[in-house]
Amino acid sequence: MLQTLLEAKDITMHFETRKGTIHAVDSLSLKVFENEIFGLVGESGCGKTTLARVLMGIYKPNRGEVIYKGKNIFSLKKGELRRYKRYVQMIFQDPYSSLDPLMNIKRLLIEPLDVHLNIPKNEKNKMVLEMLEKVGLSKRHVNRYPYEFSGGQRQRIAIARALIIRPEFVVADEPVSALDISIQAQILNLLMKLQQDMNLTCLVIAHDLNVIYHICDRVAVMYLGRIVELASVEGIFDNPLHPYTLALMLAIPIPDPRIKPKGIVLSGEVPNPLNPPSGCRFNTRCSFKQSKCVEKEPQLMEVDNNHFVACHFFKEIKDRKEKELAAFSKN
Repeated sequence: MLQTLLEAKDITMHFETRKGTIHAVDSLSLKVFENEIFGLVGESGCGKTTLARVLMGIYKPNRGEVIYKGKNIFSLKKGELRRYKRYVQMIFQDPYSSLDPLMNIKRLLIEPLDVHLNIPKNEKNKMVLEMLEKVGLSKRHVNRYPYEFSGGQRQRIAIARALIIRPEFVVADEPVSALDISIQAQILNLLMKLQQDMNLTCLVIAHDLNVIYHICDRVAVMYLGRIVELASVEGIFDNPLHPYTLALMLAIPIPDPRIKPKGIVLSGEVPNPLNPPSGCRFNTRCSFKQSKCVEKEPQLMEVDNNHFVACHFFKEIKDRKEKELAAFSKN
């Protein structure tokens, strides 16, 4: 039986501005199981990174709880919260800005050890060299500075910095979006190998569905602060039930110029989070829209084995989906 490592319960995170209240995350709940790679996908601005920072304890939500091993992290005392932050680490999107340019690599990797572990200096040096080897670098790199490395090497250093204190849960926020295509697969394969070798639980945030398909076990699709669909990676890619998920699937480029699929084209822009639409938040762009979609907000419910969707008309979408995805054959 799968064990829950971390659970978000009814998370709501709003930000007050001079123009009004930004609804970054609204009434969002999810579970992350031990030793899985959980994917969070959605357009830019949908609240993915805000949710990640709530899970990390960086932001305190307006409402809701983050339960880690049975304890609400926002009820922890200072010392307990410090220990929590040792076991939960983050790999940031941009390795150019997440590494201090004034620190060499040795100092960058020793700093988290100084903060979280009380161990001898020679042991720290040993751990630095071992971690560099794990991420595909060598001991000759320890005295170099971040500007002396390529983008892919910097992301390897960022991964090493996050993992050197042996965390249990790692949030990777767009870990390859700032890298060249030729380097992305190397970093993803490295993350997968380290996740297996170190028994990590990971949350991977991305807007690239190919990344999600390659690396994740389960996926949550997020739109304007809410989860609209959640299932295994096979369930999402083989049987998308929400119109937004279906549109994302149909937007994946096909490496065959002879195939010209006719998919769902989303009209309009993402609604303003200062004033989200009533009912279903996707109703302003949905081709299945009916009056019920504007009047009543759909709740995330299980419609198949461990497949959850928030849509009033998912059955109709399922029928249409077979035709719309015909072009996406495995051949």
